[in-house]
Amino acid sequence: SSGINAEYGGRKMSVKKSQMRHRRATVTVIIMTVTYIVCNIPVFLNYVLYGVWSAFSWSKNPKNYEEFYGTTFMFYYSWNSCLVLFVLINAALNPLIYLTRMKEFRQFVIGKFQIFFTDNIRDLTQYDQTESLS
Repeated sequence: SSGINAEYGGRKMSVKKSQMRHRRATVTVIIMTVTYIVCNIPVFLNYVLYGVWSAFSWSKNPKNYEEFYGTTFMFYYSWNSCLVLFVLINAALNPLIYLTRMKEFRQFVIGKFQIFFTDNIRDLTQYDQTESLS
């Protein structure tokens, strides 16, 4: 079956290699989706629990968050940890997943770092040479 080819991004490759590439992309999308869901479950649960409590509360003031959370500190702690911490964790994990799963992305990032560090080292050595001349 080596004679059967598929075109992918302007390149011809065997059908088996194309299928492996699609399977890898599918697994990457599943990993990204699971990561998103896991990181956003606490945010979702916080909204749902507070909304349900507010809607069905028998207290005189159903919007009084201290009755639900116990203290003002727990109110701010739960919302800040959910809205900031878990969203930041998700944002930090995305590039790591891309780096481990996508060869082209990894090569691009490595190339950019090489250019960045090469240019900065060259600039520093030129600065050192001009400083020593004066």
